[in-house]
Parts: sequence; structure tokens; C-alpha cells
Amino acid sequence: MKTKEKEKSDILKGAFLSAITSFSKELFSEDLTYIEGKTYTAIFSHDLIISLENNYEEPLIAYIICDVAKKRNIDKLIDKNIKPMLESLLTQFKQKYSGKNLIQTDIFDSFRQKLSSILAN
Repeated sequence: MKTKEKEKSDILKGAFLSAITSFSKELFSEDLTYIEGKTYTAIFSHDLIISLENNYEEPLIAYIICDVAKKRNIDKLIDKNIKPMLESLLTQFKQKYSGKNLIQTDIFDSFRQKLSSILAN
């Protein structure tokens, strides 16, 4: 079970990511692929999902933050490894949660455990 502070933090992160990806979409007319820093890179994958609360598709964003300071050819790493993994996770998430109440984040606990095991490998 998540604490109120953790849940609030997750909501704020989600809102921030939604804002920067929406900004990118409006400014460049394309989805944000990644944001690269000196040490870390945030890589994004996008899709749409329908929730119980709404009768329209809403943005669904998967992201991962990688330590890529010593990696060369980041574009190849993203295209060949990371993007396919994120896209697969989005597909699995949609299959499990489309049409569900997405506001109640505790329903995602089993998916969080799955993510933890995937990312540990």
C-alpha cells in the first residue's frame, strides 16, 4: 500500500511528464522521444488509453531514466533496445487496464512488481 506522500509524488511526476510531452507535441508536432542530460537520459514512449472515467482516449506515457554518461550512439541504444521494451510495456498495460478506473493507482501494484522484475534484469 502506498503512502499519501508517495501517491502525491507520483501524481506530480505524472502531471509534469504529461506537461512536457504535451508541450513538445504542440511545439514540434511530434512526440517527445528523449531528453538527454550529461549523465542521465529520460526516454519516452507514447500511446492512448480509455479509462472508466472518460469515453475518449487519453495520453499514456511510459518512460525510463537511464545512466548513459559512458554510452555511445544513444540513438541506436534507444531504437534497438529501450523503445521496443517501453512499447511492449505500454501494450501490456493497455491490455490489462483499458476501461478500468485509472484514478485508483493502487490497482497498478501488480504491474509495478512486474516492472521491478523486468528492470532488475
